[in-house]
Order: sequence, then C-alpha cells, then structure tokens
Amino acid sequence: MPERPYIPARPTTYQGIKMRSRLEATFAASIPSHFKWEYEPMCFASGKTQYLPDFKLVEEGHEDTPDYVEVKPFLDDPEPLQRRMAVIWDSEPDARLVIAVPGKAPMIGELGHWS
Repeated sequence: MPERPYIPARPTTYQGIKMRSRLEATFAASIPSHFKWEYEPMCFASGKTQYLPDFKLVEEGHEDTPDYVEVKPFLDDPEPLQRRMAVIWDSEPDARLVIAVPGKAPMIGELGHWS
C-alpha cells in the first residue's frame, strides 16, 4: 500500500474553541443541535497507554451513554484506535467510539463489537 503524504493540520477556532484542525472544526459545525459536545474532553490513561479523543457527544435523553469521536482525514487501519478505546472502556463501559472520516460511513465501536 502506498504511503500517504503528510499534510499538516491547520489549527482553527470554532465557537471560541481552538481546535487542532479544520477537519475537527468542520465536524463540530455538523453536530446536530440535540447533542451536547465537548472538544478534547479528557485524557484517559491506563498502564502504558493514554488516549485523548477529539470529541465527547451526549445526546439529549441519553446522558448515561456518551459517544467519543475521533475525526480522521483517512483511516487505513482502525486497530490502533480500538486498542486506545479499551482505555476508555475501563472507566466508562457503556461508552462508544465513533471514527469519523469524511465521505465514509462512521465506524462505531462498542465493547467487543465494531461495525
């Protein structure tokens, strides 16, 4: 498989929040109004691994089941994110990880299940 070119992220401010990339700001702008969201809400750590998801989304009426979103310009292999998600499941077993890639259906991961 050919190596992807490195394209540096462009920090962008959206609703007064400085985000690491335009892609993240574009994603934030697309979040439906019935979701509350936080940008880089907290860093999860366990053993030798830590993980800082891009967003935490909470749908109204479903406050006990947060979704963490990782926004990527492309995704060749979800396995590294799956390993990091295990760190979140240690403290929030009902959480889901959504991998958002422009132009592709989201990959949604729950404990022991990926689609």
